[in-house]
Amino acid sequence: MVNIGSKINVVRNQNPRFRSVLNSTTTLLTYNESMLIVRVIKAYLMRIKEAGGTALITYTEDSADNIIETMLKSMVDNIIRMDGNELQVEAMKGCGKIKSNYNITENGIILD
Repeated sequence: MVNIGSKINVVRNQNPRFRSVLNSTTTLLTYNESMLIVRVIKAYLMRIKEAGGTALITYTEDSADNIIETMLKSMVDNIIRMDGNELQVEAMKGCGKIKSNYNITENGIILD
């Protein structure tokens, strides 16, 4: 976390608006003690937010215990679920639940 904190400061000094992506928390949870990873992810999210950045984390649903999944969801501001065909906004400030089919192209995610 100390190393991450120093790298966040370097990025923030270059650009006060930044994103940090942790892909994938599933791998971390698979090979480590779950509660330790939850604490690390919480600290990571807090550091990014304190620095003024936006943190994105990815996770494969149903790959960990339901309690751990609930804890992860409680730490984030927005939840977007993608199942290969449908994108669903499950939780987002100022937005209700939205569903749409999507395709991934060279130009990014295209909603149908």
